[in-house]
Amino acid sequence: MSNDYSKINGLFDGTAAFYKYRFPYPEEVYKLIEKKLEYKDNISALDLGCGDGKIGIKLSNFCHKVFLADPDLDMLELARKNSKDIDNITVVRGSSQDLEANIKDLDIITMGMSFHWMNREEVLDKFDELLNRDGCLCIINSKIISEDEYEQILKATLKKYLGEKRRAGNGFYSHPKKDHKEVLSESAFNHYEVYKFTNKYNRTFEECLGYLYSTSYGSKKLFGSSVIQFENELENLLFNIRDDLTFSFTVETEIIIATR
Repeated sequence: MSNDYSKINGLFDGTAAFYKYRFPYPEEVYKLIEKKLEYKDNISALDLGCGDGKIGIKLSNFCHKVFLADPDLDMLELARKNSKDIDNITVVRGSSQDLEANIKDLDIITMGMSFHWMNREEVLDKFDELLNRDGCLCIINSKIISEDEYEQILKATLKKYLGEKRRAGNGFYSHPKKDHKEVLSESAFNHYEVYKFTNKYNRTFEECLGYLYSTSYGSKKLFGSSVIQFENELENLLFNIRDDLTFSFTVETEIIIATR
C-alpha cells in the first residue's frame, strides 16, 4: 500500500510564494505530451496537484479544456493569478479524493511532483473512472542529480536545524517501497513509456533559499524563530566553498506516460 500524505496538515503551507524558484520542466516534456495527443481533437485535461499552474498553462496551448486542481488555497490563488488571462483553464479546489463531479471524460491527467504524495493504488483506480478509454496519464518528476559540496553542506545544516528525519509539512516523509512504474504495472495503466531529460542551471544563494522554501521538507515555517540564524549559518558555510555564492545544478526530469 502506498503512503498517503493527503491527511498531513500544512504539507505545503507557506511554500506557494517561493514556487517561482523551482526548476522549470524542460520544453521537451510538453512537446512530447503534445505529440502523444496529436491524434485527438477537443482534448480535455486535468493537472492534479497543480501548484502554481505551470503544467496546465502549457497544456492550454494544445488542449481544448484544462482543469487545474489542488487542495492548497495558496497554491490555487497562485494558479489563478498565473492563468487569469487564459480562457480555457478552470481552477478548482480538489485533491485525488474529492474532485468535482464535472471533471470526467478526460483525455489526459498530469501530475508534476505530486503522485508520490497520494495513495497511488486508490488514485489509479479513480483515474480508471475519469479517463477516456484511450486517455493517458503523465507523471512528471524532477530531481537534482549533482552531488557537489553545496548539497552536502545543505543536508548537514538542515539536519542541525530540523532533525534527522526528513520533514513533510507537520509530519515526516518516508520514501515509498514501490516506485511509480511498479505501481503502474499492477494497475489498469500497465502500459507505459519512460523519458528522461537532463538540464543544467546556475543559481544564486537567494534562488537556492527560495527553492528550499518551496519544498515540504524545507519550508520556511519549519525553522520558526531560527530562520535568520539558519540562513546566516548556511550562507557563511557556502561562502567558504564559493565566494560568489553561485552554484551549478544538474537536474534530471523524468516523464512516465501510461495507458491502459
